[in-house]
Formats: sequence, C-alpha cells, structure tokens
Amino acid sequence: MPSARDLKRALDRVRSAIPAQRKLEGDRRNIRLGLERITRAIQKEQNWTGVHVGGTNGKGSICTLLSYMFRQSGVSHGVFTSPSLFGARNGITINGMYPNKRLYEAEMKNVQSRFHRAASGWTFETGEDPGELTPFELETAVAFRVFNVLHVKYGIVEVGMGGASDATNAMHEKGITIISKIGLDHQEYLGNTIEEIAGVKAGIMRPSVPCIIDHTNSVEVLRVLTEHARSIGTPYYLTDDPDVADFSSPIDTEKFQLEDYEKQNLLCALLAFKKLFPNMEMDLNELLSKRPYPPGRKDLIHVRDLTDGLRTAPIFVDGAHNMLGVQALSTYINNQMRNGDEPVTWIMGLSASKTKPFASLIETLVRPQDRFAFVEYQPLPNEPSAVPAALGREIAESVVSSSEQIYDGDPSVDAAIQWASEKAGNEGPIVITGSLYLIRELYNTEGVYTRRKFKTMRPGRSQLWYYTQLAQTRELTEEEAREFKQARRHWRLNPIRSSALVSDGERQEPPRI
Repeated sequence: MPSARDLKRALDRVRSAIPAQRKLEGDRRNIRLGLERITRAIQKEQNWTGVHVGGTNGKGSICTLLSYMFRQSGVSHGVFTSPSLFGARNGITINGMYPNKRLYEAEMKNVQSRFHRAASGWTFETGEDPGELTPFELETAVAFRVFNVLHVKYGIVEVGMGGASDATNAMHEKGITIISKIGLDHQEYLGNTIEEIAGVKAGIMRPSVPCIIDHTNSVEVLRVLTEHARSIGTPYYLTDDPDVADFSSPIDTEKFQLEDYEKQNLLCALLAFKKLFPNMEMDLNELLSKRPYPPGRKDLIHVRDLTDGLRTAPIFVDGAHNMLGVQALSTYINNQMRNGDEPVTWIMGLSASKTKPFASLIETLVRPQDRFAFVEYQPLPNEPSAVPAALGREIAESVVSSSEQIYDGDPSVDAAIQWASEKAGNEGPIVITGSLYLIRELYNTEGVYTRRKFKTMRPGRSQLWYYTQLAQTRELTEEEAREFKQARRHWRLNPIRSSALVSDGERQEPPRI
C-alpha cells in the first residue's frame, strides 16, 4: 500500500497541474448564495407545504424515500432535487411523474418575466443591477411554481448547497425539515470546519417547525444543530428516537440487507413521515420492494448495445463524490460485491475542487488487485471542470499493484466501459462512481440503459389552452399536434367532465381547431 507521503505528493501534483484556465473557469461558476434574487422570482402565494431536506449525504435518497412513502399512502406531492441527471425538467416529479415539457417551459418564461419586472424596481430603488437568476435559482423558482400550478399538497425539496442562504430556503411555508449526515464538502462556499458547515445547514430550521436530525452525526455537528434549534424554538427529533420503533414494521432482513447509512436515511424519512401523518401506517417491506433509490444511487445500467454484446450483465452505478459517500460505497461493495481477492473494476471521474481529497477518495475505494479507469466528463456552462484523467491515473499508480491495471486510453466514459468490459468479462464486478455530472453524461450516452426513469405527465388544461391559441396563429408542428391531441383526450377522459360520470349539468367539450 502507498504511504501517506506518497499520496500527499500525488495529490499536490493533481492540484498544481490543473491548468490555470480550468481554475479560472471554476472561479467563474455562477453560484451566488443568498435569497435576495430568488424571493423576487417566486410567487408570494405558496399553496403547498414544504418538506425541506438538507445535509451533506443522503439528501436525495431521503427525498426519494419520502416520495415513495407519499405515493404508497396516496398523498399528493411534488419533488425537487438537484442536479438532475436527465435535464432540468427532470429534477421535478409530480406524484412520481415528470412534468410535461411544455408546462415546464411555460412556467420558466413566467418566472423569468416576473424576475425581470422585479429587477427593474430593484435597480430603481438601489441603483444596483441584480443581474440574472443563477441556473439553480431559476430551476428552484420554476419548481415552486409548478407545485403551485399543479396543486400538490406537499413539496419535497432538496437543499442545493448549504442551507440558510440556499435558494430553496426561500419557500414560505414548511411542515418539517430534515438534516441528514453532515461532512466536509464545498468548503470554499460553506466554511472550512465541520462546525461552520453545520451552522450553515442548520439555517433551514424554522421556529415551531419540527426538524429531524440524523443521530449518527458527530458530537460537534449535533451540538451545533441542537443549540441552533433551541435558540430559535425548533422542536427537534434524533433518529434514535424510541418512537420510531412504535410504527416501523419489521423489515425482512434476508430480502433487504441495508447498510448502516441506508438505515439512517430510511429512519430520517420514516420519522418525518410519522410527524406529518401520525395516523398513517407504513409497510416498509412493500416500500423497499419498489427499490426507492434516486437515479445515480445504487443503480444498475445495461451496456449490451454499447459493448456490442460483450457485456450483458448489469454495471453498478453510484454517484459517490465526497468522503462520506465514498466510505459508504466502499462498505457496500466490500460487503455485497467483492468475492475474496478477485478484482473490482472501477470507473471514476471527479469535479475539480480546491478542497476535495482526491487521493483519499481513490485510496478508500481501490485495492491493490483492482482495475481502475479515471475519466473526464464534458461540463456544461456553469459547471465545474473535470479533474484531468492523467492526474487521476497518477494517484492510482500508487495504489494498485501494477500500472497494467490502469486504463490509459480515451478519457471518455463510454471508452472506459468498453475497456472495463474487456478486462472484467461478463460477470466480473464493474462500478462507475464519482461526480453526478459524470453520471449524467453516462445516462445520456448512446447504448446505455437504465430502468430507473419516471414517466411524463400527460398534457393538461394549460397545454390545451396554449395549443388552442397557438393553432390560431400558425400550423402546429408534428410534436405540438401530438401533444394537443393528448391534451384533448385527457380533457375528455377527466372524470369531472366525462358524460358517463357527470350526473347533472352539461358536459364541457374541449375546443376544436
């Protein structure tokens, strides 16, 4: 195994060798924490109750667990998580379905128009130009508006970064907040110590609104969170609360083997659900049988087409990109996928950061007998650059037994999958991990398939009106005509308007063009 000095030297070379232009691009990322802009972009009326989920690790998993619980119990809800792996619109689900594309685009225009009107007044009052909304502020405001338009009762919202000054904290009404496991991440924005980061994340708490806290957090983190809760009058509950045992059905441990971090995520979601709905029961075995994991977490992809039939067995995918996530992934792989001293083939890509411990992340996952490919993703505007593949390989050389175990070809994820499939064969374990930006690129690679996708909502009343007006000005495109037809069909099949179900009054007909 490499010495700590060897790893430190490799890490120093990684940071020093990142081209100056890449560092400059990172500094130009449009991340502006604060609520001044977002509050001018969202509606004053919030017709849904917020379930706000913060922390460092497990946020997305807790949101997904809650969504499955709400669906299992028949509770109307929307979910907003980030970053979306299939496009901005797909960061939102409504009762388990993506919103219609046209609806999303229309509400985005409404948000932008509202903000531009407010920005003019801001400039007049202060003499300052507020600039444009950041991409995350825009996505957040659109999600809140979609929740309003579609009349959901609850909005399950994942914090983007931090807490107090995160755009999602602009929601007006919260029913409960959740803070998952907190670790060191995004120090350049949130603070250099675990206590500073915990203080920022505690900012999602509200007076008199219950807060669920993962009790496995460090003593320092728990002290910061509980002191803040008491100071503002927030009732808080730790996940080792004995009340959990009163309503959690026994889990079939032979069928569902949960890691410790998965148990904590489940407890966070379960305790929050119970506080919101004390009279509802929850069958955990039924819940877990539906594999309630978000895309990019404990997922399986199929690459038969990408590899021309070379690999028919699925490949494991998990977007672990910080130390807490990597430690949890390492435990899972060692317990569930490793077979003695046989090698695991890793494909990894990370985003550039001044504080991310690249060498420690690789060392935690990779054993001397393993194979390793370090790849790069292509960042979109306002996203961090990828760590150069050559520098990731240099770190790995101090971990594995031989340089022949390291991939040195084209740094794209599809090329690395081809190499990994050749080396591991059809049955050898292959794991793809790292930045969620890499996972997004993976999911959008031709020949890669995942079953963990949601359906899209049918066009509704707003789209029916939109296409009616549009068709009077020009000929509809093929896609628009298809959605217009779906909207008219949806109108006819609505039980409220169906002639078969309406007992009195006249049946309304959708417009014809």
